[in-house]
Amino acid sequence: MEVSEAGPKISASVDENGPPTIPWAVPCITCDMVEGAEFKTFSHKDLVGHYYLVIFYPSDFSPLARSELLAFSDRMGEFTALGCKVFACSTDSKYNHLAWFNTSRENGGIGQLKFPLLADKSTKFSASHGVLNERKKTTPLMLLIVDAKQNVRQMILSDETSCHNVDEILRLVSAIQYADNTGKICPGSWKPGDEGLSNHCPVQKGTSASK
Repeated sequence: MEVSEAGPKISASVDENGPPTIPWAVPCITCDMVEGAEFKTFSHKDLVGHYYLVIFYPSDFSPLARSELLAFSDRMGEFTALGCKVFACSTDSKYNHLAWFNTSRENGGIGQLKFPLLADKSTKFSASHGVLNERKKTTPLMLLIVDAKQNVRQMILSDETSCHNVDEILRLVSAIQYADNTGKICPGSWKPGDEGLSNHCPVQKGTSASK
């Protein structure tokens, strides 16, 4: 999906003394990746001009991660229709990812997942995105939505009792794209096809901005 010039101007930054402020620019860093049955390299540079998700999860072969990834894989066609790519990442090795990928769903695997897995064995990728648990050397279940200009627009953190709602993530991707192309904002009840709200709130005649 192309980004219209009508969209809002983004000034991304990360607060070194606290959590990132949304939006913030993704770091320029590479990572091992398993796509299909092949070993490749992931780079944010290759995704300029694309919207995409990065789903961080604690470890391969866990019921939580399996449920999360399969739910997104089964809806991959809807993300593709939005021009949105999907990636998942853990601190497991690329060989562990490949073993999980080659294990059928019936045997607890993710059999032929429809999007790539990033293998952050060094933990540098997760640390650079501010999601690494330094003590455990793993990541929580967290989802990032990144826009076509390489800015993180949503960070959604979950504990290990519930997964992300795919319908809501699809809605958020659509809302971000709509805002970028129209300059309007999307209320909580917004859904594709709805009109957004003006991002300008003029002071009406006879009122005062201060009392």
